[in-house]
Amino acid sequence: MVSGIRSKNTVIGLALALGAIPVGAQVTVPDVPITAAGVSTGSVTPAQTLMYIAVAQTRIEKALSFRSAHYPKDSMEAALTLASKRWLDTITAHPVRGMQLDPAGGVGAAAGEDAYAAKQIDARLATAGLSFNDKAFAYLTGVMAFASASHPDRLPKAVAYLAGLDKLGVAAAPWQFEARRALADVYYRLGRSPELVQYGSQAMQLVAVMPFYDRDMMYSHSGDLYMHTMEALAGQPNGRTRIAKLNETLRAALVPPPALLAEDSAYTMIGMFYTQNMQTKFEASERLGTRGDPLVSNYWINRATRDSATVPVTDGRIRVIEGGSMGCEACVLGFYRLQELHTRFPGIEPVVFIATGGSWANRLVEADEETTHLNDFFVNTVKATYPIAIWKSKKAVNEDGGTTPESDGPMFQRYPRFSVPTVWVLDGHGIVRQVYLGINRDTEEKIAETIQFLQRESGAPVANNVSLSAEVK
Repeated sequence: MVSGIRSKNTVIGLALALGAIPVGAQVTVPDVPITAAGVSTGSVTPAQTLMYIAVAQTRIEKALSFRSAHYPKDSMEAALTLASKRWLDTITAHPVRGMQLDPAGGVGAAAGEDAYAAKQIDARLATAGLSFNDKAFAYLTGVMAFASASHPDRLPKAVAYLAGLDKLGVAAAPWQFEARRALADVYYRLGRSPELVQYGSQAMQLVAVMPFYDRDMMYSHSGDLYMHTMEALAGQPNGRTRIAKLNETLRAALVPPPALLAEDSAYTMIGMFYTQNMQTKFEASERLGTRGDPLVSNYWINRATRDSATVPVTDGRIRVIEGGSMGCEACVLGFYRLQELHTRFPGIEPVVFIATGGSWANRLVEADEETTHLNDFFVNTVKATYPIAIWKSKKAVNEDGGTTPESDGPMFQRYPRFSVPTVWVLDGHGIVRQVYLGINRDTEEKIAETIQFLQRESGAPVANNVSLSAEVK
């Protein structure tokens, strides 16, 4: 538990779960003893109850912005557990049979009643005449019920159910994929790279043996599985080789089997859709695991001096680097996003690099005047507290006889743009761990998760609690 947070926020969480506080509300209450508010459950099935728990979880998560300096994660989970216990009391008042045993196991796990949860799932698996699909789903239910970053002690139970699922053979590949995706997500949240690499890599290798249509689970709906696994692999000694092999496997699985095309040529379009979704991810991942180059510029803002400097990236600090342009709206918005990140994680170092373009507003200007305007913009408008590297480019005569900047400087060659903008995340050793294509509010949250993952992986203190996403299965 987080000291000083537990008691004051349990009531908040319960009120949110019951709909008493609107989504998005910023709430503070005085420190009060923990009390369990009443929960009206009524007569519902386990499946309905599990859905209500998921809805309550979402309401609790979204009540506070992910930027909140104090995210009461422990208290939110405690509130959800209390509400789940009340719902569990309702469904246990009547016998649970058949397919309702699966969600009953999930409700039990959400309520912290592990023995009850396992009993329901095991009863479902022991059902006489259970179909192959139902058996695979029951094993998957067991994995999902006990795969929780908040309760690492439950993970052996999840792994045991995965072992049973694997015994069903290759025909259960789609369920095996989902189970490994859930485990990979948990280990990402725990900052445990070896296990994340293990389950994430296994999940992606299963894609090649899954029915082609089911590969949509990887290519369109894999969530963060690909990025998280590659992020972890990038920090391994042989990470780049393993990234290349996984990409090769995934690329090969994009092609519909000839027998399937003979039945229906529409699968060609599905394969093209899969390829479109993955192409930029493949391109960006090729830079993961490489060592970032030093940061070079001939003019700096927010450093000891504005003089030319070369800054190493191997000093133990996590860096988030964006190459930008004043003519790119998304880039400018990214400058503000980096400031949000710097405020939340003062121990990291965001860096923006930009080059003079030879103009400001509707006037042609020299590099010295342009940097004066840029300095004012970053310091007084963005209120940036992180370093900004501005390349003051000399003007040269171009092929049309006019004068334009002769180059954008070395940084755009060292950190090329795959999109506008491209954001690079380097760990404390200067290794490229993630490349984000574009930056917006959602990307900012993903970058924050990467920072927290790298902090956990290195054993450093984590500045913010993460959200509860995917904690209730």
